[in-house]
Amino acid sequence: MLSAAHGSAKGEDRLVVGADEGGNKVNGDKGRVNIARYRSGDAERVKPTVTSAARSGSIPIVGEGAEIKERSIYSVELGGLKIGEQLVIDARLESRIGSHPYNAFQATSLVLSENPDSASREGWPERVGELNGQIAESNGFNCTQGSSAHDDPCAARKVGVLEITRDPPKTLYINLVAGMAAQADFENRHRSSDSAKVTDGGFLRVYRYEAERNDSPPEARE
Repeated sequence: MLSAAHGSAKGEDRLVVGADEGGNKVNGDKGRVNIARYRSGDAERVKPTVTSAARSGSIPIVGEGAEIKERSIYSVELGGLKIGEQLVIDARLESRIGSHPYNAFQATSLVLSENPDSASREGWPERVGELNGQIAESNGFNCTQGSSAHDDPCAARKVGVLEITRDPPKTLYINLVAGMAAQADFENRHRSSDSAKVTDGGFLRVYRYEAERNDSPPEARE
């Protein structure tokens, strides 16, 4: 079963499954489905590189309608990446908006970056990985003060797969990045210094599969 909902949806709107081909253009965002398929084999399971140490203890909250400023929260170093390697990434972020007098939209994404403290995937990450270094598309939800499916504190889960298509000349990093924007700020009480707290319980986990492994890497598919 597949469904989609939007408060401004009209009867003639459609949910498109697949790509908009044949000259037809879809106005709106696109979602993504990532699949890692494992073939049978006798080799030992790949052990992931895991971190639960946050590089930043807070997430900046911008004003309602402003461009979200993403910040690297968790990062895993990937030295010696080789063409054909396939990566499977699993991450979780928990944050608390606390006593701010509004709800906040929280956006997260996974990127391949040259800097562990950066939300950017420009430079070599755009040249060595599928989807130009973007592993999981930036999306999110409203973290609410009142009861909801995402009431405070709010947990976000991100997963993705990525194939290395070119040997990078330097060490790269997988970063879980996040940003927030005030929502329902009817009294305009947002302040430029507002932020959400990164709480315990988050992590970033990266599995690396070499192309020549006997047990064969998972096939990355979008």
